[in-house]
Amino acid sequence: MPATNRPLGDSQSRTHWGSPKRCRSLSMTDEAWDLLTRIAAVQGMNRSEAIERLIRKAMEWTAPPAKVDQPN
Repeated sequence: MPATNRPLGDSQSRTHWGSPKRCRSLSMTDEAWDLLTRIAAVQGMNRSEAIERLIRKAMEWTAPPAKVDQPN
């Protein structure tokens, strides 16, 4: 996986979603960490980006369906 430049300290960077990006921490099993590593490697991204994309995709699955106007 290629190295990426990351801001130090409390710095923020912008994502292509236009939102600030901050350092967070989370806990997960070793198995989940290994799976996340594989997902990120296959997609050519870092783990942080893989989590971001998985969460955003999950929101599509849970969002209510869009209203479709029915013809009268």
